[in-house]
Amino acid sequence: MLEQALTRILKVRQVEEDHLKASLEAALAKLTRLVEMEKAALERERRGRALLLEAICTDKSQDRLAGLVEMSLARASRGASSQKMREAREVVRQIRAQYMAKRAERRQLETLIEAERASEARHASRRQQEAVDDQYRSRRFRVRVAEKPRPS
Repeated sequence: MLEQALTRILKVRQVEEDHLKASLEAALAKLTRLVEMEKAALERERRGRALLLEAICTDKSQDRLAGLVEMSLARASRGASSQKMREAREVVRQIRAQYMAKRAERRQLETLIEAERASEARHASRRQQEAVDDQYRSRRFRVRVAEKPRPS
């Protein structure tokens, strides 16, 4: 009876853990996308800087302006993505902590169920041994009764 209740609770814990795992994977994917965006912004800034240096050497004012604009846009993009990354890291940290706590709960419940099953097995073995002992005692009793002379 107790094992059935614990097994039902275990199933609920597994569903909750699976849900948190999916949430964690989604949050990690979002963080990865943000990291890629920041890398792209850094690359854009590097290209803008290279364009600016090339324009300074060749004295092309339009390329110089384009390089400055590229660098400015890349910095703005990096600034926005870095704030989002901090927030995403915090979300990942929180979900990971919840996931690990739920995982620990599930494992503790599994241990409890295993202990309950072992206890049930010991009780069943004990009952079986008691039945064998009772059978042996009753057989000995019948043999003794049969050997006793009856008063006539």
